Amino acid sequence: MIARLRDRFFRVRAVYANPVDRQRANALLLANWGIAAITALWLLVNPGNLDGLDWNVVAVSIAILVICWLNYTFIQTGQLRRASWLFVGILTGTTIQVAFLAPDGSITISSANMITLAAPLVAAGALLNRRGLGIIGLILAGSVLVAAAIQSQNGAPVTVVPARLAPFDLFTLLLGLIVLGALLAALISSFDRTTAEMQSDLEGRGLLLELGAELQDVNDQGAILARTMEVLRDRFRVVFGQVYLLDEDGERLIPAMNTDLVRQEMAAAGASLGLNERHPVSETARTRQPLALSAVEALRRGALLRSSTRDTLYAPILSGSKLIGVLELQTGESAGFPPARIETGRLLGGLLGALLARGQAVAQMERDLREQATVVRQLQEQLSSYQERDRRSVSRIWSAYLSGRGRAALGFDLSETGELRLADDLPDALRATLASGLIQVESNGSGQVLHVPITFRDQTLGAMAFTLPPGRALTDRQIEMAQVVAERLALALENARLFEQSQAQALRERKAGQIASLLIGATDVRALLDLAAEQFNEALGAVSTRIYVQPELTDSAWSEEMPR
Repeated sequence: MIARLRDRFFRVRAVYANPVDRQRANALLLANWGIAAITALWLLVNPGNLDGLDWNVVAVSIAILVICWLNYTFIQTGQLRRASWLFVGILTGTTIQVAFLAPDGSITISSANMITLAAPLVAAGALLNRRGLGIIGLILAGSVLVAAAIQSQNGAPVTVVPARLAPFDLFTLLLGLIVLGALLAALISSFDRTTAEMQSDLEGRGLLLELGAELQDVNDQGAILARTMEVLRDRFRVVFGQVYLLDEDGERLIPAMNTDLVRQEMAAAGASLGLNERHPVSETARTRQPLALSAVEALRRGALLRSSTRDTLYAPILSGSKLIGVLELQTGESAGFPPARIETGRLLGGLLGALLARGQAVAQMERDLREQATVVRQLQEQLSSYQERDRRSVSRIWSAYLSGRGRAALGFDLSETGELRLADDLPDALRATLASGLIQVESNGSGQVLHVPITFRDQTLGAMAFTLPPGRALTDRQIEMAQVVAERLALALENARLFEQSQAQALRERKAGQIASLLIGATDVRALLDLAAEQFNEALGAVSTRIYVQPELTDSAWSEEMPR
């Protein structure tokens, strides 16, 4: 119970990155509760004077308590600057009222109460910057001058009743001593504590830099988590550490790896947790803020701890604003998780988030590349198959075309006079060019000879040979021109073949149409068959034509007279 109250009200839960700000927050929290305690005690013991209840004092005391609670809220939500100005402002106003306002309502300077003026000045020096200290100093000095000027004009005698002044003086002195004591104690002890926290903070940041440099080229998620667990166990000296990763649906946190299963990649270390469950891991995932708890509080919220654990820390693993998972740390040290280690845990969560997000992005890119490579390979196979079918089709078509002309190959020679003669022979050089489909150059006694394949759709249709006169060198430009000529010749040959094929098809269609017209005009079956036989002989170049008609399909009157 006491531990819970201490953690709830007397421990700064907000994370301040600057160690000096953390010490200021601790001192401010202590002084804030000190003022609240003295005000509450004054309100309960003697809120008025000997003549009865003073409602003005009651109203001021309640206002001070409300402001103290508001200030506590600012401290715990990380609004240290606002909390500091509010605290110093209320302390300055209260001090001025206590120091210069007598119980009878007159303005006076009391040497016994002047000690309280040091409280806001010390508070401003401890909590504000130099500009703030100067402003508070000017306000206090102006108040002293105004009070002195007013008192110098008052010459009436004053009767002092010690019994009436005792509670007021007691409250004033206790308020000044508590505030001064809290602030001075914080200032005196802050140097060593701030230095220790800064050293711890620097060590943690240095360790994170080493870890980040070591893993900068690592994209495997298991390797990143394994190395992080090793560092937590050996360098951070935690009793237990574990990483929870958010599933693909973004609804549950799954244990991925812990310090006991460092070498077991992505080993499940426990049950998964929903984002809305009452558990410190789920709460950290929802708030996306570090959460430091004592062992008692963590157990009360459903955490599973080691027997030697004294404090726990839960840090979100973030990549920008995207939640990747949660990091759980358990320590058995008496110091627990001071603000410096909480900040280190937060930074470690950010580093892990960046590394894991990069690993996930690289893994996704690799999967996309593999899928694209598979698609490209399939397309290449389909293209190769299509090209092969196309080559076979071209080869089959041209073989049939040449066979239809009654020749296996056609050749022509162009003489020096420009006469084109039919060539029946196939030189060995051209035969080699046809077989390889590559340009070949040879030299003989008559000069250089260039052999160029005639290729259409990667299918060699033929070859050309160009003979240059002796003493004339063959240039690259001439070879390129010969290739262009061969390509154009291949297109021309294909177009000519298609044209001949189209003409032949048109001729056949026309002849078939003519025969059909003649046959349709015949009215006698025998005459029709004679006409058909005659036309078929003429169209096909046949010597004779014989037509058979099934007797059972014809009329009995003339079927017996038909030749069989």
